[in-house]
Formats: sequence, C-alpha cells, structure tokens
Amino acid sequence: MGKTKTSWGNVSKWYSKNVGEKGSYYHDQVIFPFIEQVWNLGNDDSLLDLGCGEGVLSRRVKGYGRYHGVDASNKLLTIAREKNNSDNVDFSQYDLSREFSLDTPLFSHAAVILAFQNVENPNMLVQNASRHLIDEGELLLVINHPAYRIPKGSGWGVDHDSGLHYRKIYKYMSKQKIRIDMNPGNKSTKNFTYSYHHSLTDISRMLFMNGFTIKLIEELVSNKVSEGKNSTQENFIRKEIPMFMCILAKKNNEN
Repeated sequence: MGKTKTSWGNVSKWYSKNVGEKGSYYHDQVIFPFIEQVWNLGNDDSLLDLGCGEGVLSRRVKGYGRYHGVDASNKLLTIAREKNNSDNVDFSQYDLSREFSLDTPLFSHAAVILAFQNVENPNMLVQNASRHLIDEGELLLVINHPAYRIPKGSGWGVDHDSGLHYRKIYKYMSKQKIRIDMNPGNKSTKNFTYSYHHSLTDISRMLFMNGFTIKLIEELVSNKVSEGKNSTQENFIRKEIPMFMCILAKKNNEN
C-alpha cells in the first residue's frame, strides 16, 4: 500500500492545535484567500489533497462535489476523520514519495499545500498527482518560497550604514535535505522532520517532465504589521520579500 511512518505523527496533536479548524494564521489570511481567487469549484469538480495533514483544506475550500485527502501520517488522518463527517469527504494513507493508485474516479483538481517540501521524492508526488488528474486538470502547489525561505540557508540582515533590512541567501541551486526540530525550544524532546529544498528550476522541470504546463506563478507576502522602533523598515521589507510561492499547472491533454 506504500504506507510509511512519519515524524509528523509524533507532533500530530501540536500540529492540529496550531492549524485548528480554519488553518494557521497564514493559511487563513494569505493562502486560502488566494486559492479562492484562482479556483471557483462547483458540484461537478473534485479535489485531491496531497499531504492533507488533518484535512483543513476540506473544511475551508467550498463547492467541490468530491474531496479525497492523502497523507502518510495515520495520526493526522485520524484527526482529519474526526473533524470531517461529510459524505463527499474521504481520506487515505499513502507515502507521497512512492507510487500509489486510488480506486476512485480521476479528479479535476489537485492541491499540495505547504507539503511539497516535506516529501523526500517530490518528483513522484507530481507523478502521483498526474496519475489521478483528468486531462487538463489543474495542480496547485503552495510552497515556502524556494528562493527566500530556505531553512538554515537564508536569514535576515541589516545594513548598518543605511539601516535597510535585507534577505541573506547562503545556498539556493543545490538540492538540500534539512533537519527541522519540531520543538526547538524544548531540548528534552527529539521530534524532528526534514525539509527538502529544490530550486525553481528543479520544480519546473518536475512539472514539465510529468506532463504539466505552468499557467500561473504567484508570490504571496505576509500581511502582518509591525509596530515600534523598526516598524517602517520591517513593514516595507515584508511587502517586498514574499513568504510563499504558488504554482498553478495544467495537465496536458494526452490525445
């Protein structure tokens, strides 16, 4: 069945509390409003949610006729099922890094919301999306910005002469496997996961090689507002350096 253990299961309760019913702050205020702009789903549309976690997308995106969430974590899927009792919502446990096939009709839409960079083999994830989409079906990737938000490979800096804030990038083009401590402030716990960095070139090639054409790339910035001594610069740079990148791609017609 391609099932696997996942380090996300160890922090499932913490993650579920953080995400809640509506999603985290950035889910609720930045990402989901964008999804509602690009997708106006109707009863004839179906949505495949890859890396669904505890199923927040199923509760926030409206209008679909059928939803199916896939994740590697059994604990997160248990929470997803507890929070969703609709007849048109279903979940399955699979490792997105491995090939799998759902015994369902093909989907009109597929989404990977902040999960792409947690998958060790994202090329297989894209293949799995293609395998389950109808021709001309759409795939939406929402990722931490691959150029500006590289764990342990980027950071903020301040030019002491001008006082300007800027983004420091140490490493971008190389593929990276980066350990992420899930409770960095608690040294008594050893829960961690990995983030897998790929350049935009890598991601676009994965899509192209698996039969997708990119329709849109949108970069989303934070809408938070700072107050205090450095607020002017912080608010300015927040609008200039995007947090997320959204890639909307269409599966090519095979005929």
